[in-house]
Amino acid sequence: MNPFSLAYREQQQLFLYTKEYIADTLFQPGGLAGLAGRFIVQFFGNPAVALTLAIICLLGIGWVLRRHFPLILAPLMLLAASLCDPELHFDIVPAIFLASLSFATWVNSGEKVLYGIVLSVLLFPLAGSASTLFALCALAYGIANRKALLSAAVTLAAALATAYIAYLLLATPEFHIGLTPEFFYNPGETMHAGHFVCWFAFPVAILVAEFFGRIPRKLYALITSGVLTLACIPAAITLSGKLTNPVMKHIYRLNHYVVCQDWDALEKASEPYVLNQVAANYYHLAKSCKGTLMKDMFRYPHNGPHDLIFVPGDKTYNYALPYVLYHIGNMAGAQNVAYNAVFTSTGCNPSMLKMLADIDIMRGSYEVADKYLEILSHSLFYRKWALERKRYPGNDSLVESNPELTRGRADFPVSDGFAVYGSPMDELFAILRTNQSDPAAMEYGLAFLLLAKDIRNTARFINEFHGSPALKKLPECAQEALVFFADYQRNVEKNPEFAYLDFDWCRSHGVEEKTITRLKDFQQASIRSKGKAPAGYRNSFWYYLIYLNNNAANAGSAEKNPVY
Repeated sequence: MNPFSLAYREQQQLFLYTKEYIADTLFQPGGLAGLAGRFIVQFFGNPAVALTLAIICLLGIGWVLRRHFPLILAPLMLLAASLCDPELHFDIVPAIFLASLSFATWVNSGEKVLYGIVLSVLLFPLAGSASTLFALCALAYGIANRKALLSAAVTLAAALATAYIAYLLLATPEFHIGLTPEFFYNPGETMHAGHFVCWFAFPVAILVAEFFGRIPRKLYALITSGVLTLACIPAAITLSGKLTNPVMKHIYRLNHYVVCQDWDALEKASEPYVLNQVAANYYHLAKSCKGTLMKDMFRYPHNGPHDLIFVPGDKTYNYALPYVLYHIGNMAGAQNVAYNAVFTSTGCNPSMLKMLADIDIMRGSYEVADKYLEILSHSLFYRKWALERKRYPGNDSLVESNPELTRGRADFPVSDGFAVYGSPMDELFAILRTNQSDPAAMEYGLAFLLLAKDIRNTARFINEFHGSPALKKLPECAQEALVFFADYQRNVEKNPEFAYLDFDWCRSHGVEEKTITRLKDFQQASIRSKGKAPAGYRNSFWYYLIYLNNNAANAGSAEKNPVY
């Protein structure tokens, strides 16, 4: 199990301590298992705690079925592998626990027919399709113990009948969903066949264990059981690999760090994957929050401006997007993406709720913010934050005393859109003209132009914003772009629009003398290297501009796709 995948579950559902929430969950098919699963998941915010709780839950199932040790370890390992898939609700674990408890009760009962019918019927509203799993386990027991075969068959018939009645009553959209682990899977998603392996492994393990239990040579049975259990370990590892998206495995970890605002850990964890656009978004966010984005801009590889902000077709896929937009002051875009990501199949995303509440406080939409805060105030771990934030709606002076809320309020342009279309930098420049004191917006705007290799618009950008509160000192990589363009204008292009652009103008706009000297040294080194990248300049904008081929060249050119 990936502890960060488990921690991500906590961001997909918010357990609320309200009568309405508890009653609504309980009165759904599988309600008790659903309520128990969501109650446990609220403690998953810490990956170590999440992993510990998940193991305890699995051991609880193993303890109930200890009669079939060690073979019962095999399906438990497969269940642990299944939990690597966040689309599979954690509700399945308490559901299987209830099925196991029912099976143990049935095995020890004297009236197996009566107990089988009653437990099958009761289990469906309590644990959903785990009712069928209980019946399959009973059938496996009955096959190995012929005296219980008839009562086991009656139990299975009762479970199938209950699931069919639930289907007729529209409690499940399709009949087979009430019989399989698909009951616990996100609606609309295609479930991997590996989950069926885990599901049927329980009755198979019981069948084999009961069969070996009847063999007089106990040592032989124990050795065989151990070998079969060990053989299941590679199967569990293989299943875990198939159920885990290799990219998302790392994204869950990065998402956890950004939720916790642990920027050091986020930078360290995302750095090995900077060539992945979503991971690069996290990396640059961490660098910006630490104040080292522009300082180290070209000390690591880039694949163009999408490294800063990647906007996929399905914006909910990019978990970094709302945090990045919020950080750079694009509150309208952040609100749009966060709203689309806040609702999940199992509840609400608490971090997105917090973001939406803060943005509506910035907007002055206090009634809407109050609704978000009211939801969060009924949770265990977000209650304190929500109650503190409840002081702000309706109190403008208090809002203006909070630096984060004040910055966000100042970032709203005169007219802003509520969606992200094309390049989010279009909106960013409007934000900068409204609030030139936002350092995050300023450095992202400048960094975007540099990564797009758009030196013309870089010159225009510096011409307009240099000297503003957020751009009093020109970063070294921007200095390199400016002097390169000045030299290019003087000796090659000679565009009348940039006639003012010479080294004296560069000096007056933050370029240091050593940067001009380094440009001349770079040019001479390039001549000596005969077209090869000169050593000692790999961390410069010049190296990125001339010697690196990527998609950045056409991403923001002034002629083809102006962004400024």
